[in-house]
Amino acid sequence: MGPVALAAALVLSLAPPVLAWIPGASAALESTSFLSLALLPWIALGGLPRGPRAEFVPARGVPGIALPALALAGALDARAGADPLALLVFAAWGMLFVALLASAAARAAAHGERGSLYGPLWLALVPGSASLALALRHADGGRPAFATWLGRASPLGWCVARAEALAEGQRITGAEELLPQAPLGALLACGLLWIASRPRRAALRSDPTP
Repeated sequence: MGPVALAAALVLSLAPPVLAWIPGASAALESTSFLSLALLPWIALGGLPRGPRAEFVPARGVPGIALPALALAGALDARAGADPLALLVFAAWGMLFVALLASAAARAAAHGERGSLYGPLWLALVPGSASLALALRHADGGRPAFATWLGRASPLGWCVARAEALAEGQRITGAEELLPQAPLGALLACGLLWIASRPRRAALRSDPTP
């Protein structure tokens, strides 16, 4: 992960917990999940396409850097009455997405411009589908099924949907409720990005390096 994206994600993920301690600003965040606000910048910037340059932080280290901010945000949500198990499941999936996206972006950056489809696909699957789903929901004045499905097919859209579920007081009371929490659409998007981070065979054949 590059230094600018890393610094931006760290500052943005720490900002909501810091604002929670400011009386004037905390009132605006009362109905918002702090954990979702802390996760969003890491999901959005962890997989940001970048050029072939040395990583400031290797992909495997990104989740560890994000963990303190996420733990602080989760503790604030739990103090506000959110279900601890639901928060734990939310954080675990979010950390997995951060790790997958950071790893895919690092692999794509290592191959530079040699035929990788990662950049356009990331634009379509991460910010693109989430933004389109949000636009459709506002255009229809409700929550149509297609817009809901489209939003959850993006890791960003899934994060927003989970935040809404937490705000509505959703709780996980048993192991049988864990499977429905699996974000299959967002997992598929991350899998496609991982595949796309590999250069095309033609680009590999034209590579003069061994």
